[in-house]
Amino acid sequence: MLAESSLVNLVRLTTITYSIWMIWRMRNHARFQENISIYSTIQTVKGSIKMASNSSRKHMRNDIVDFSYLKVLYITTHCRKEISPIRVIWEFPHINWVKVNTDGTAKECPGFSTCVGVSHCTWGEYICSFSSFLGVEKSLYVEVMTTILAI
Repeated sequence: MLAESSLVNLVRLTTITYSIWMIWRMRNHARFQENISIYSTIQTVKGSIKMASNSSRKHMRNDIVDFSYLKVLYITTHCRKEISPIRVIWEFPHINWVKVNTDGTAKECPGFSTCVGVSHCTWGEYICSFSSFLGVEKSLYVEVMTTILAI
Protein backbone atom coordinates (compact mmCIF):
# COMPACT_ATOMS: atom_id res chain seq x y z
CA MET A 1 0.00 0.00 0.00
CA LEU A 2 1.30 3.45 -0.89
CA ALA A 3 2.05 6.02 1.77
CA GLU A 4 -0.71 8.58 2.05
CA SER A 5 -0.29 12.30 1.92
CA SER A 6 -0.57 14.48 5.00
CA LEU A 7 -3.87 15.95 3.76
CA VAL A 8 -5.46 12.52 3.28
CA ASN A 9 -4.24 11.46 6.73
CA LEU A 10 -5.83 14.59 8.22
CA VAL A 11 -9.12 13.88 6.45
CA ARG A 12 -9.12 10.28 7.67
CA LEU A 13 -8.36 11.28 11.28
CA THR A 14 -11.02 14.01 11.18
CA THR A 15 -13.58 11.61 9.75
CA ILE A 16 -12.98 9.05 12.49
CA THR A 17 -13.01 11.66 15.26
CA TYR A 18 -16.20 13.40 14.13
CA SER A 19 -17.96 10.09 13.43
CA ILE A 20 -17.27 8.84 16.95
CA TRP A 21 -18.36 12.18 18.38
CA MET A 22 -21.61 12.12 16.38
CA ILE A 23 -22.39 8.53 17.41
CA TRP A 24 -21.95 9.56 21.04
CA ARG A 25 -24.10 12.66 20.47
CA MET A 26 -26.88 10.67 18.78
CA ARG A 27 -26.79 8.11 21.61
CA ASN A 28 -27.29 10.88 24.19
CA HIS A 29 -30.11 12.43 22.19
CA ALA A 30 -31.82 9.03 21.90
CA ARG A 31 -31.38 8.43 25.64
CA PHE A 32 -33.14 11.69 26.51
CA GLN A 33 -35.80 11.07 23.84
CA GLU A 34 -34.91 13.99 21.65
CA ASN A 35 -35.33 13.45 17.95
CA ILE A 36 -32.25 13.84 15.80
CA SER A 37 -32.12 13.32 12.06
CA ILE A 38 -29.56 10.94 10.63
CA TYR A 39 -29.35 13.18 7.52
CA SER A 40 -28.46 16.25 9.59
CA THR A 41 -25.88 14.19 11.49
CA ILE A 42 -24.17 13.07 8.26
CA GLN A 43 -24.23 16.65 6.95
CA THR A 44 -22.67 17.89 10.20
CA VAL A 45 -19.87 15.33 9.93
CA LYS A 46 -19.25 16.22 6.26
CA GLY A 47 -19.20 19.94 7.06
CA SER A 48 -16.78 19.46 9.94
CA ILE A 49 -14.44 17.36 7.78
CA LYS A 50 -14.58 19.94 4.98
CA MET A 51 -13.94 22.84 7.36
CA ALA A 52 -11.00 21.14 9.11
CA SER A 53 -9.40 20.03 5.85
CA ASN A 54 -9.84 23.28 3.93
CA SER A 55 -8.41 25.34 6.79
CA SER A 56 -5.24 23.25 7.02
CA ARG A 57 -1.98 23.94 5.20
CA LYS A 58 -1.30 20.26 4.52
CA HIS A 59 -0.66 19.06 0.98
CA MET A 60 -1.84 16.11 -1.05
CA ARG A 61 0.34 13.91 -3.22
CA ASN A 62 0.02 14.80 -6.88
CA ASP A 63 -1.76 11.60 -7.93
CA ILE A 64 -5.25 10.55 -8.96
CA VAL A 65 -5.96 8.47 -5.83
CA ASP A 66 -5.59 11.41 -3.43
CA PHE A 67 -7.40 13.71 -5.85
CA SER A 68 -10.40 11.36 -6.18
CA TYR A 69 -10.58 10.73 -2.43
CA LEU A 70 -10.61 14.44 -1.63
CA LYS A 71 -13.02 15.44 -4.42
CA VAL A 72 -15.64 12.93 -3.21
CA LEU A 73 -15.71 14.83 0.10
CA TYR A 74 -15.67 18.25 -1.65
CA ILE A 75 -12.35 19.17 -0.11
CA THR A 76 -10.13 21.78 -1.71
CA THR A 77 -6.98 20.11 -2.94
CA HIS A 78 -3.67 21.66 -1.92
CA CYS A 79 -0.93 20.48 -4.30
CA ARG A 80 2.75 20.90 -3.61
CA LYS A 81 4.57 23.45 -5.70
CA GLU A 82 6.74 21.93 -8.37
CA ILE A 83 10.42 22.38 -7.78
CA SER A 84 12.00 24.18 -10.69
CA PRO A 85 15.34 22.81 -11.87
CA ILE A 86 18.53 24.74 -11.26
CA ARG A 87 20.56 25.35 -14.38
CA VAL A 88 24.18 24.34 -13.99
CA ILE A 89 26.68 25.40 -16.63
CA TRP A 90 30.03 23.70 -16.97
CA GLU A 91 32.90 26.16 -17.37
CA PHE A 92 36.24 25.56 -19.01
CA PRO A 93 39.26 25.36 -16.67
CA HIS A 94 41.96 28.05 -16.68
CA ILE A 95 44.79 27.82 -19.21
CA ASN A 96 47.20 24.92 -18.48
CA TRP A 97 44.84 23.48 -15.87
CA VAL A 98 42.86 20.25 -15.77
CA LYS A 99 39.34 20.24 -14.39
CA VAL A 100 38.09 17.13 -12.59
CA ASN A 101 34.38 16.82 -11.74
CA THR A 102 33.67 14.17 -9.09
CA ASP A 103 30.83 12.80 -7.05
CA GLY A 104 30.61 10.13 -4.39
CA THR A 105 27.66 8.70 -2.54
CA ALA A 106 26.81 6.26 0.25
CA LYS A 107 23.26 4.90 0.41
CA GLU A 108 23.15 4.84 4.21
CA CYS A 109 25.70 5.45 6.94
CA PRO A 110 27.46 3.04 6.47
CA GLY A 111 26.07 1.68 3.24
CA PHE A 112 26.87 0.70 -0.32
CA SER A 113 29.05 3.44 -1.76
CA THR A 114 30.38 4.48 -5.16
CA CYS A 115 32.35 7.33 -6.65
CA VAL A 116 32.79 8.73 -10.16
CA GLY A 117 34.85 11.42 -11.86
CA VAL A 118 35.64 12.88 -15.25
CA SER A 119 38.50 15.21 -16.26
CA HIS A 120 38.83 17.75 -19.06
CA CYS A 121 41.70 19.89 -20.31
CA THR A 122 41.77 23.63 -20.91
CA TRP A 123 39.88 23.38 -24.22
CA GLY A 124 37.22 21.08 -22.78
CA GLU A 125 38.60 17.92 -24.38
CA TYR A 126 38.02 14.67 -22.53
CA ILE A 127 41.12 13.30 -20.75
CA CYS A 128 39.91 10.41 -18.62
CA SER A 129 37.19 9.23 -16.27
CA PHE A 130 36.73 6.71 -13.48
CA SER A 131 34.04 5.00 -11.48
CA SER A 132 34.49 2.72 -8.53
CA PHE A 133 32.38 0.65 -6.15
CA LEU A 134 33.86 1.22 -2.69
CA GLY A 135 31.90 -1.41 -0.74
CA VAL A 136 30.06 -0.69 2.49
CA GLU A 137 31.54 2.58 3.77
CA LYS A 138 30.65 5.88 5.42
CA SER A 139 30.22 9.11 3.44
CA LEU A 140 33.45 10.73 4.72
CA TYR A 141 35.46 7.75 3.46
CA VAL A 142 33.69 8.01 0.08
CA GLU A 143 34.56 11.70 -0.30
CA VAL A 144 38.20 11.12 0.62
CA MET A 145 38.53 8.14 -1.75
CA THR A 146 36.86 10.12 -4.55
CA THR A 147 39.49 12.86 -4.12
CA ILE A 148 42.36 10.33 -3.99
CA LEU A 149 41.14 8.58 -7.13
CA ALA A 150 40.72 11.92 -8.92
CA ILE A 151 44.34 12.89 -8.12
